[in-house]
Amino acid sequence: MVESVRWSPEAEARFLQVIAYLRSEWTEREATRFIERTDAMVRLLMRFPGMSRKGHKGTREVLVTKHNIMCFRVKGSELQIVGFWDTRQHPRRRSISRV
Repeated sequence: MVESVRWSPEAEARFLQVIAYLRSEWTEREATRFIERTDAMVRLLMRFPGMSRKGHKGTREVLVTKHNIMCFRVKGSELQIVGFWDTRQHPRRRSISRV
C-alpha cells in the first residue's frame, strides 16, 4: 500500500495552471470541484494503484476529468505524480519528469 505522495515540479506546475485557468475563465466552483476530484483520485490510487492503464516508461495513467490525465508511478511505498496533461494535447508533447 502506498503511504505517501510526491508531485514532480512539472506536474505540480501544470496542475496549478489548470486551477488558475478555471478560476479566470470559469468560476471558483469549477476550480474547487477540480481540486476535489484530483484529491479523490490521488487517495483512490494510494489504495489501488493498479486500477489505471499502463503508460510509458514504467508509468501509469488515470483520467481525472474528461480533459485531464494524471501520470504516475509507484516506487516502494510512494506514489510519484510525474505528469499532468490536457487530453486534447498531442501525445508527443507530453513529458514525464523526475520527482
